[in-house]
Amino acid sequence: VVHREASRVVLAWAELVVVRLGRTSPSDVLDSDADLARFVPLLGPEGDDFDERYCSEGFGDGLVIANRLSVQPAFRGKGFGPLLLAFSLLDLAGDCGVAALEPAPFELDGEDPTYVSEQQRLQRLWTAFGFTIWDNGLATIDLATNAVREAAAGAKARLERLLDE
Repeated sequence: VVHREASRVVLAWAELVVVRLGRTSPSDVLDSDADLARFVPLLGPEGDDFDERYCSEGFGDGLVIANRLSVQPAFRGKGFGPLLLAFSLLDLAGDCGVAALEPAPFELDGEDPTYVSEQQRLQRLWTAFGFTIWDNGLATIDLATNAVREAAAGAKARLERLLDE
């Protein structure tokens, strides 16, 4: 939040969901919400664990889902999205082994003529961050690697350069 003459401007926001293994059934969590249901393909055949092909090192204590992440149009392209996600993951992930998101422009209708180009832009953004895009349209990142820390450092440096201009 940036304060300008006592007004409030929301630059970006994120909704993350942490699904911990052993505390509840992942399928119960994902099936409980229409937005989260799109992550069901990450589950194994029994629905009580995650499919290991999405993480070579395993899911650890669970999965962090970046269900929604939005940056106001005037602030896009400045690194706020990766910065917000990186620091959110570093803060919330704990012993979770994987984070997932769906790189899609949720603010656009699927019929919008810019939808496909925006989706491709988001796929490039999150691939550069370290996510792997899967055939089902979902993206995952192994939290056991340094990719999130490196992305956080890169996003922070980019933002600092912007602020110095």
